[in-house]
Amino acid sequence: MVAALNWGLGHASRCIPLVRILLDLDQEVVIASDGNALQLLRSNFPDLEYLELPELNVRYSSKSGAVLGIIAQLPKLSSYIRKEHNALQEFLNDHAIDLIISDNRYGIYSENIPSVIITHQLKVKLPLAGTLATEMIKARVKYFDECWVPDNDQHSLSAELSSRTLPITKLSIGSLSQFQHIEKKFSMQKKDELLAILSGPEPSRTIFEEKIIEQAEKHKIQTLIVRGTKSERLSSNNEYVSFKGQLASEELFELIQQYQKIICRSGFSSIMDLSCMEKKALLVPTPGQSEQTYLATYHRDRQNFYSVKEKDLNLKNDLAIAYNGTYQPKNSCLDFSLQKDLIGNRLELLSQKAPSLL
Repeated sequence: MVAALNWGLGHASRCIPLVRILLDLDQEVVIASDGNALQLLRSNFPDLEYLELPELNVRYSSKSGAVLGIIAQLPKLSSYIRKEHNALQEFLNDHAIDLIISDNRYGIYSENIPSVIITHQLKVKLPLAGTLATEMIKARVKYFDECWVPDNDQHSLSAELSSRTLPITKLSIGSLSQFQHIEKKFSMQKKDELLAILSGPEPSRTIFEEKIIEQAEKHKIQTLIVRGTKSERLSSNNEYVSFKGQLASEELFELIQQYQKIICRSGFSSIMDLSCMEKKALLVPTPGQSEQTYLATYHRDRQNFYSVKEKDLNLKNDLAIAYNGTYQPKNSCLDFSLQKDLIGNRLELLSQKAPSLL
């Protein structure tokens, strides 16, 4: 079983290459998730079996941000972890699962089945409650047998977020980009227009979308917005803006190849995807999400990507800086065959607890 958190699309998108590796290793895969994340995984793997998990539906105001929002919803988060754990137990009553791989879903584990947690969020960057949240993660991680970090041993993409010790086995498995399995055929025709790739929790996603629409019209920038959601809005009265809904990996990859300029959030999975393609972009962290702010600053300081706060966004000026030649991401993707061998070796070790894995 591969389970993905439904918080934006990053956790689901980085499960795509993992599922492909497992299928390539002749494993049978069941996918567990909910909401937009489940829809994305279904669009990429329509023939697999699925378990729909309880929805979390965490929302927070861009004014109070993630800090106060998450603290206020801790009781809800604890209840949600219990609910998804109960849903898993019911599923296991009727299905033979040999290994669980959970991307940031802390209720998807079993005492009787080898369980792996995938996360880069081992040190929480919160100004008020970072230490508390970090210790809470450490307490939840101990229910799993291993922790797989989707980065290299040098923590090139996640930096301090993943560089702490754990009470369980911790392994760097290399970055997981939804594009790493796609042959890199670069389009000869590059559109001198803007591609905006949007996802993340509401209402922040919609607020960001409206700001891009407003500035695209103001600066007369032709913009295609990939909304990252299955909602109905795919048209606009704005002559400079067009829309696409949620896309499968190959479709999104093709679009990214075609466009010269890209704007998106500074989520970790977006950074993995862009780095894998060595594609420049303007990054705008979600207001209140201190992890995205940290990653945006870290990669700007290393001249990988230019970034700007949402409230300070000037689309025309910031795109000019992002594409002035100063910023260039570095490809940190592990070779597919090496990553496949690495994960295959972990399956062999975990099979000592579940012999049917072999």
